[in-house]
Amino acid sequence: TNTDVPGNETQPPENGDEETENRTEAQVLLGIRAGDDNVVSDMLDTLDQYQYKATFFFDPASLEGREDLLRRIVASGHRIGLVQPSDGDTAALEEGNDQLRRCTGTVTRLVLSSTAKSAQEAGYAVYQPDFSAESVASSSSSRVNRILSRIEGSTGTIGVLLGGDSVSAAALRIVCSTLAEQEGSVRAVNETACA
Repeated sequence: TNTDVPGNETQPPENGDEETENRTEAQVLLGIRAGDDNVVSDMLDTLDQYQYKATFFFDPASLEGREDLLRRIVASGHRIGLVQPSDGDTAALEEGNDQLRRCTGTVTRLVLSSTAKSAQEAGYAVYQPDFSAESVASSSSSRVNRILSRIEGSTGTIGVLLGGDSVSAAALRIVCSTLAEQEGSVRAVNETACA
């Protein structure tokens, strides 16, 4: 068929329209509670493969001895946040920032906190995700289904928090693959998102 003849242009396949309709173009702000270094490294590999970014939240007391991992996170364009102790102690956050400054040359104002008021009063931006998938479902496939249903059911940007366990790492691989196919985006949590 000659497509140069007016009125004889090739039409795109009908299923192309269907593919466009199935795209969620989801925008996910991803926070990950850092766990075991090997699991965090696996998660970094997955995120880097898809060129997605996340914020990794560390307990300030767990930063010592993790310098290589912290430097990799920052060098890869991801962000670091801190987990405020349950007693609301902000001094631990300052100690965590001192450790980050020595190790990476950076500090953070991003915090996960169950006592948000004390962290906010100390000038921190508290991340309150729309959906915490830290411990939902015990298998990665079940966790994937819960995460994707929340993402697909949302409009606009959705904040998601993952745990730092191997189930979350396996789920992250599938979620990233699915979002990439649907032209979704995954970005690191930032201070603006916590306002």
